[in-house]
Amino acid sequence: MYRSLHLSSNPNGESTVEELASFRHDLHLGRDLRIIATVKNCFQVDKNCRQEAQRARQHPEIHGREKVRPFYYGLVVAYSLAHDRLAWDLGDAEWSFSSLEPYCIDIFDKLISLCGGNCVEIVDMDSGVKRSFQHPWLRQAHSVQFSADGRRLLVSSSGFDAVFEFDVSTGKTCWEWFAWDHGLDQSRLGEYFVRSRQRGEELAAQGHKVVLVDDPSQHELGIPTRFCPVHINGAFYDRDENLLVTLFQQGGAIRVDKATGEASTIASGLINPHKLHSRSEGGYYVADTRRGELLLLDDGFQVVRRISLREAPGAVRSALLTEFLQSVSELDDALFACVDIHRSTLWLIDVNARRYRGVTFPREWSVHDIALNHCSPAMKDLVSKTFGRVDATVDVQGGKRICHFSPEGSENTTYILDSDGRTTGGKIEI
Repeated sequence: MYRSLHLSSNPNGESTVEELASFRHDLHLGRDLRIIATVKNCFQVDKNCRQEAQRARQHPEIHGREKVRPFYYGLVVAYSLAHDRLAWDLGDAEWSFSSLEPYCIDIFDKLISLCGGNCVEIVDMDSGVKRSFQHPWLRQAHSVQFSADGRRLLVSSSGFDAVFEFDVSTGKTCWEWFAWDHGLDQSRLGEYFVRSRQRGEELAAQGHKVVLVDDPSQHELGIPTRFCPVHINGAFYDRDENLLVTLFQQGGAIRVDKATGEASTIASGLINPHKLHSRSEGGYYVADTRRGELLLLDDGFQVVRRISLREAPGAVRSALLTEFLQSVSELDDALFACVDIHRSTLWLIDVNARRYRGVTFPREWSVHDIALNHCSPAMKDLVSKTFGRVDATVDVQGGKRICHFSPEGSENTTYILDSDGRTTGGKIEI
């Protein structure tokens, strides 16, 4: 059995915080590796300004938007880590393609899966055949993972606090789990969100404020982050193929037994965590996002190391912005890629040798996740066939332009940013 960890008390004192700045800077770290980055959109500067303004509202500790926003085009881009920066114009990229709000990818053999918006796609990299998997309750797909045998696909639905498992061969749902149906139905603002009218009536009779969501078609983009009870932002298999689920709003993580649907708390006291995931050589890791820490856990989910970005080189842009470690990925045994969104830096951290290197990316990029690139060589040929291309340029005044195209070559949309990285014309809700 595991014991639930709770960071705010840390009663055993087993995990002293290690500052990344105390590690040795290694210019050669990870240069032989190739990665894929998902960039959900290019409006991070606008998003930072919106988050700064929201710090003045009541209950600023409750993170997120108060109304859902449209999905925007982002990009998926492959780079060699021989580069010290990921360039806006994509000149050094191995390949890149346009995608509607891409969040996460996973690769199994010749299949690559990509989630974003309200669906998840699987592409056969050899044939170029693309299939889309959908579900009535799939909104704001945040994470995707193949099962160990590649036969099933696990997807988290942040918009409705749900997790779905699809059969890869048929595309049919073979398992589903809803947090609201298992007691995780009260938002931090006090409202209860329910899918059952009977459950809603029971809660209302007790004097609670209830939001009945029994028809997902009435919520095209899901529930706004600020009001969502938990805002599930990641679901991944543990070694027994039960589920590890991060709860953004509740600051914790649970383990869901697939056989029974029962959920057990394995972490609390985190601040808007992301991606609780198994390590290659045993144990687990998770991003304690707004605390700015990479946590390494043992097989019993106890914290064994805490590595902080708070004193990392490069200042957070505004005193009103908290740390924001968007995600963490283990690229090799003990080598982690950490997306530090407010420093526009991908930190490569060798936790065993205590070494690090930073790879910068454009401040406009809202980078969400990093994966090791072991795609088929045919992947590059799929751009402008299966996927639409993306063109990005910078003018002499520093303004930026990014154009997104359909696979057929027609222009889907063009976004224009000024020299400060802001969108112009007030057309973007971010």
